[in-house]
Formats: sequence, C-alpha cells, structure tokens
Amino acid sequence: MEADFNELFDDGFAINVLRDVTPAHFRASLRWLRSMSESERWNLSEHEISILLDIKASDLQSFSERSSEINSSDAYFEVVERISLLLKLSKFLKMMSLSGEVAASDRLFLAPNFFNGCSIKQLLLENNSMYNFYTVVSNLSLLTDITTVVQLSSTSE
Repeated sequence: MEADFNELFDDGFAINVLRDVTPAHFRASLRWLRSMSESERWNLSEHEISILLDIKASDLQSFSERSSEINSSDAYFEVVERISLLLKLSKFLKMMSLSGEVAASDRLFLAPNFFNGCSIKQLLLENNSMYNFYTVVSNLSLLTDITTVVQLSSTSE
C-alpha cells in the first residue's frame, strides 16, 4: 500500500499547481520534456512520454494544445506534478555528474544498473506510480548529497 505523499516527502519536491503554474509555464515544461526526449538525450518515444505522464498517447497532443486552459482537474494536476518531478530528477542527475555536463547527466538517466538492476528510465516506465516517482527523486536527492560531500572532501585534501 502506498503511503500518503505529504507524509513521506514533505520537502518541496512537487509544486502547488494552481498557485505556481501558468499556461506559459505548462507549455514550457512540455517543450522541455520533448527536448529531453530526443534520442541523444533521454531517448523517449511519444508512447514512453505518455507512460511517464500517465496519460493516453492520444491525449498527449491534446494536453499540449489545451495548455492555455489551466484548470484544477486531477489529470492536469498529476501531469504537472510528474513533469515537476522529472525536472527535479534532471537537476539531481546534473549535480551528480562529476563534470556537470549535460551529456554526462543524460547518460546517468539511461545507465543500466543505476537502481535495483535497471536504469532510471526503465524503472519509471515499468512502474509509473507517483510513489515510485517520489521514491526515485528522493533517492537521487540523497545520492546528490553524498556526491557533494565526496566532491568537497576530495577538493579539501
């Protein structure tokens, strides 16, 4: 059984959709996700994007076209929350790549055996529950903290 997200992850990973996201923000976040989906980045197909966002592939285009219609529907909220978690995930991966290069952080997303014997991409596609999204992001946050400590200790020697 999945626990209440607010109890498990009360550290600001998600955003308040109705307060913080304008139609322009939503369109920009969809453009960002599409750019991350390119073959030289995260290599996500339209079908895989729809799995990550937990919407029908046919609804993906509709969400893009209707992005100017901000509403409080559960489906809209969850799509925005999922994109916000993917943005956070991307940020943590960039922080973890020792070089700080985009290509290096993209490779971490696709790296086999990153989590429990599979890549982050595979893990999220095989189990796209919100609980799993939050778990992955939370674990990356911890790994980022550890990476930062290791980097700081190696520079102080």
